Amino acid sequence: MKNKEINILINDYQKTLIEKNLSYTYRYLIELLASIKSEFSKKYKDQYKTGYISPGNLDYSYFSIYNEKLREKQLRFGIVLNHKKMRFELWLMGQNEEIKNKYIKLLKDIKVENQIKDITKYSIIEIALNENPNFENEKELIENIIKLSKNYIKNLENIIKNIEK
Repeated sequence: MKNKEINILINDYQKTLIEKNLSYTYRYLIELLASIKSEFSKKYKDQYKTGYISPGNLDYSYFSIYNEKLREKQLRFGIVLNHKKMRFELWLMGQNEEIKNKYIKLLKDIKVENQIKDITKYSIIEIALNENPNFENEKELIENIIKLSKNYIKNLENIIKNIEK
């Protein structure tokens, strides 16, 4: 990017912040993700731990979910808000590139309902939890994300366990 263009982009950014109420909306979305994390933690505190919320850079915001079995394998799940697609996703992630590539190979023939074909560089498997979230019914949205996430996590944990036998 040329330095001459950066001033135009920064002016556009500032205008968008002011005119579109971007900071309020972003804060709402991060607080919603925090509510999902809190509810998931309460509901499954005996089975999983959750990590901090990573707010991202207006691309992806997420928090991780793990237990000792996943940690031993250097894996974790993430409930992710994809800002560009404006949907929630569940990602299976490796601790590093080597682990990620190992599980991509192991799971390459696995097909999961709502699996996203073009995954990001950060994940092993990505699953769309809801294509068009209804933010006006926050309680139902949170419950749905938690329920779907838990079901997919359970299924993927079983698949991983069976593959590694």
